[in-house]
Amino acid sequence: ELRSAIRHDIILDQPKLFRKIMQFISRLKIAPEHISDQVLKNMNKSTQDAFVRFLAEYKKINQEQGTHKNLVPYFVAAHPGSTEESMHELKKFCNDNDIFVNLTQVFTPTPGTVSTAMYYSGENPLTREKIHVPRAFREKKDQKNILLMEENDDASDMNS
Repeated sequence: ELRSAIRHDIILDQPKLFRKIMQFISRLKIAPEHISDQVLKNMNKSTQDAFVRFLAEYKKINQEQGTHKNLVPYFVAAHPGSTEESMHELKKFCNDNDIFVNLTQVFTPTPGTVSTAMYYSGENPLTREKIHVPRAFREKKDQKNILLMEENDDASDMNS
């Protein structure tokens, strides 16, 4: 059993290893963390396109092997640069691609990281771009809840 997540962007460069891993797992943990290219840029992560290519290859390998292994993605809400709009974009992407979401964490500043510098300064120290920083408890919780809401909850929330 593979206990930690694989790097979805790097495994694409190793198709034989990817297929071998898929033979011996019951579910595959990955950490795309977000889908908005702007948020991913602030996280210093690969692009949405890399995740889309990973999903296509993942589906292809499942078909080749005659399986339907569960994909377990990990996402981060309220990272510096993340907005409610970007969380809705992530939710829509997951819905459109039949991705079940249950592992979501609210960003927590960690000493010595670029993300923490962004959190406290309100700008990306590498690009000097000003960025939105979700600071209020309510906004952080709302961002996480957007992603965890069920399909039916979306409609009822919009009507209330």
